[in-house]
Amino acid sequence: MTYRLLTTEEWPLLEHEFTSRGYPLPDPKFAMIAAAFTDEDPQAMVGFLVCQLQVHFEPLVASNPFCIRGLVRTLEEELAVKGATPCTYYSFTTSDSVAGICEATGMAEIKTRVYMKVVT
Repeated sequence: MTYRLLTTEEWPLLEHEFTSRGYPLPDPKFAMIAAAFTDEDPQAMVGFLVCQLQVHFEPLVASNPFCIRGLVRTLEEELAVKGATPCTYYSFTTSDSVAGICEATGMAEIKTRVYMKVVT
């Protein structure tokens, strides 16, 4: 599998993945998207992960579940290259699937209260 950051010109290719889940495309000034491609076809994207001031595990699209660790590693390495480490990131979820991804990528579960406010 090959991993790389998508250029912002490639982002519209993912627009349906975001809009179908009720999310807008991220702002490229504050985000980057790592993508995984098969070795057999370097144009065949099998997953992507967004880093937008923080890593978002939702939406995480991975038609090949083996690409998830590589996607996380790709974004962590890019944060280091950009001098953004050390850093801490969190995943807030009620999903067992996302919890499993977090554990598989080395994240530790913490017990905390989470509050949210939508400003309109």
